[in-house]
Amino acid sequence: GSASNGHVPLSVVLTAAAAAATVSPSSRTYVTHKLQEHGAMVWQLLAKQGAWVYVSGSAEKMPANVVTVLEDIVVEHGGLFAGEAAQFVRQLEIAGRYHVEAWN
Repeated sequence: GSASNGHVPLSVVLTAAAAAATVSPSSRTYVTHKLQEHGAMVWQLLAKQGAWVYVSGSAEKMPANVVTVLEDIVVEHGGLFAGEAAQFVRQLEIAGRYHVEAWN
């Protein structure tokens, strides 16, 4: 459901990914895998419910990989072309709905 401030976080997907990675690091389950697995739900949350995305982790590849997966989800589940999907994700950032906290 919605938080009291009206923001709908992708906490279900991200928490599931964190739990999978924490419980079994050897399984190589990453947040990008969970985003892909739940792509239809991610699209609904982003496009229909105004979800906010918070990415936190290694700055090496993870933030760029998350953007790529989000763009793929927008293409697959939103029916947009690649350029439109990139603009959709960029608009999330411009609107303050996509945040990255990454470190080396």
